[in-house]
Amino acid sequence: MKSVRNSARPDRLGTDKPRQGRNNKLVVPARADRIFHEEIAPCVKIVRTIGVQEVTFLVQRTRSGWFYPCTVDDICAMLHHLPSEDVGKIRFIVLRQPTHKQRILSPAWGRAVFLYAPNFKVNQGGKEGYSGPAVVLEAQSLQPFKWEKAMTPDRKREFERLQQDGHCVTGTHHRFFILQPDAVSLRHTLLYRTLLHEVGHLVDFCSYDETAWKTRPWLQREDFAHRYAEDAYAALKKAGAVPFSSLFDVDAIIREGLSPDDFLLARRD
Repeated sequence: MKSVRNSARPDRLGTDKPRQGRNNKLVVPARADRIFHEEIAPCVKIVRTIGVQEVTFLVQRTRSGWFYPCTVDDICAMLHHLPSEDVGKIRFIVLRQPTHKQRILSPAWGRAVFLYAPNFKVNQGGKEGYSGPAVVLEAQSLQPFKWEKAMTPDRKREFERLQQDGHCVTGTHHRFFILQPDAVSLRHTLLYRTLLHEVGHLVDFCSYDETAWKTRPWLQREDFAHRYAEDAYAALKKAGAVPFSSLFDVDAIIREGLSPDDFLLARRD
């Protein structure tokens, strides 16, 4: 696996004087040495072996009204079906609870992070950095969400994918549609599409050097990840591997230090 400098990490920032010409625009708070989605403490760490690859799961507790639509076992089952060389590009799977402000300003089903550095160390001495490529999946709620009617071709294709996932258009406004998710549609979006999409980003990234990757247009990168997800899902569906019922073992979840409540709605499959 190639090493990579995390060029996306923010530079150190200065501090503003209180109430002295401060721009009060709503922003996601960020530390000078850390990106917001790396702030996941406290969380539960679980190590699973998928093929020959060890993958570390970092799981945050969810807030009231939020849940993870797929379990750790669901994710492992999907990864077991992927090529081992693709799974070998993943070190972390992160299940995180976004804050209210993050949900408003930086909404995402998931993220591919090429050098993820969570906010704790492997060893107690703290000398060894704990970092590597990661797929981050966000906790979800059953709240409806808006979708602008004025769409680029790429946004229109994503709107169609959401409808195929099972999210229903329940209302319209002169500027946007209202989409209503349920536990089943959210599970489809995260497990069968977002997870594969973000793995596609890691596969794509590893086929370039960092400079070449940065020069590629954003749409080219997204198109590759969408094709990867669509092709992988189609192959798994043809083989009868997907879709499958949620792997929800309450005793196993508790043994690993997790809370079944964080995944409870995933049982509605």
